Amino acid sequence: LSRLLGLSQLYYPIFEEVLDKYNLPLELKHLAVIESALNPTARSRAGATGLWQFMYPTAKMYNLNINSYIDERSDPYKATMAAAEYMQFLYSMFNDWQMVLAAYNAGPGTINRAIRRSGGKKTYWEIRPYLPLETQGYVPAFIGANYAMTYYAEHNVYAAVPQKTYFELDTVVIKEPLSFAQLSQVLEVSVEEIQYFNPIYKKQIIPSGGNVLTLPKTTLGKFISNEEEIYAMLRKQAEEQQLITQTNIKEVQASHVVRKGETLKSVARKYGVTVTDLKTWNLVGKKGLRPGRRLVIYKTVSQPQVAEVKKAEPDNKTTTVAENKENKQLADNNIPAKPKVYSVKKGDTFYKIALDFGMGVDDLLKINGLKKGARLQVGQKLKLAK
Repeated sequence: LSRLLGLSQLYYPIFEEVLDKYNLPLELKHLAVIESALNPTARSRAGATGLWQFMYPTAKMYNLNINSYIDERSDPYKATMAAAEYMQFLYSMFNDWQMVLAAYNAGPGTINRAIRRSGGKKTYWEIRPYLPLETQGYVPAFIGANYAMTYYAEHNVYAAVPQKTYFELDTVVIKEPLSFAQLSQVLEVSVEEIQYFNPIYKKQIIPSGGNVLTLPKTTLGKFISNEEEIYAMLRKQAEEQQLITQTNIKEVQASHVVRKGETLKSVARKYGVTVTDLKTWNLVGKKGLRPGRRLVIYKTVSQPQVAEVKKAEPDNKTTTVAENKENKQLADNNIPAKPKVYSVKKGDTFYKIALDFGMGVDDLLKINGLKKGARLQVGQKLKLAK
């Protein structure tokens, strides 16, 4: 009960606003306590989901969007709007709030059958013996929740401190797709905290199309102040990632847990990669690394190498002398000859040199008899072929 009282400071203001808008009794807010224990991601064995435990057909009937990325049954505001509309509809049928509660649990069809079996009785307590066992306990459970959430102080029960209250949160419409991992890096908040305030997103991705991000006002203020820069940075990182993917076939080389005192530069040196690589692969924000962060480091196999392997495979097709001559001429015209030795310039890295000459970093190191973590000197001669 203490935990529920803490959560009520986050959700009850939403419930009261919507119930007041539809001119419904404000006490109906306690219905979410027995439905979901105020857990927006609660899911029953039958598949009912969210604070108000909507089944899929009922949710679609009240225009709640459900797809691979979004489930609006878990949206506190939209699901409450749908619940208010549904209860308003049930009241137009039965004109009695206890009957509405029973119908919310069992469905209006079950209530109508119980009315017929009772001989036409019209109140909950009169038809109760003809209802399913769960529904027989549903209205008493609501009465108990209503009492407990109202008179808790009389029994020396006090609210737990909530993570945030309703009045500490704000929302913003997202213009471009974002993942929780990206937001976590940029805003320096945990993925778990973002998920807590945005339970609607099933895969921790906010798709494009006018979707909303909810966060504490202080955190959201940081996002709004740097919104365009954040989008630009994420676009740039996506382009760099795409370029790397097109140029090289990547395989995971290692997974590194950041220790206290480590920097991007020290981790990059340890694995023989560049700082830019680490930032691109792991989406590192402006403030660098935090201890405990897990980084993924890739090794690359260049596309030209893959092409050479394929070329070495036996080919059953035969080509004419003219075709061979034509193919060789096309190759000579379009592919510049690779120099055998390269002189290191200022600002060069193993990755940059390997990328410029269409080879993998591992191959470049192997040809020159160097180990990972080796340093380059300006003017140093590197072999580019065996």
